[in-house]
Amino acid sequence: MRVVGAGCFVFLGLLGGVLVLSSRLPPATPSWVLGALQSAWLLVLIFLAMFLFNVPGQRPGDTLESLERLNLVASVSYRARRSFVVKEYEDEGPHYFIELEGGAVLYLNGQYLLDYRPDLKEAEGAAAASRKFPCTEFTVKRHRTEGYVLDIVCGGEAFEPELWAPPFAPERFGRDLPEDGQVITETSYDSLKPAMPPGRGA
Repeated sequence: MRVVGAGCFVFLGLLGGVLVLSSRLPPATPSWVLGALQSAWLLVLIFLAMFLFNVPGQRPGDTLESLERLNLVASVSYRARRSFVVKEYEDEGPHYFIELEGGAVLYLNGQYLLDYRPDLKEAEGAAAASRKFPCTEFTVKRHRTEGYVLDIVCGGEAFEPELWAPPFAPERFGRDLPEDGQVITETSYDSLKPAMPPGRGA
């Protein structure tokens, strides 16, 4: 959804800039001047879109190593039993519900989770195609002040999610879904899991 919003922002901004330039510049203005001004305005819009529609707090050039040196990385380790996944609706990323040892459920959601799925383009059975996450032991590293996920360090034994459920209805977003990284203790894993047969996912 952020990609669509950024595209609309740039398109409408460019259209508005063309209309303003056409009404303000003299009719005899050379076409190359108009083109140069439009190109400069396009670059400004792209620059603005990068910051307005990017992940909050994430800046180009931020690396895990540099943030660790600044003590801006918070790490939390988990031990997991099983999981299920609700597929993404548009581009908000998949929703992982992971049962932890002790019975609580860890909720993870975001496009960053797509980095940990098997590479389906690789040949079947190839090492690059094997699943790494979810797994029985893992550590989530987040930006200490902004909260976004920097990395998931996978350990233990990887396992396939029990099922891949259809996407949530659009009206649920921003309402009754947990926050990314929230540990759910008041509801059991089995109560959260949809009543449907397992399916294949990515």
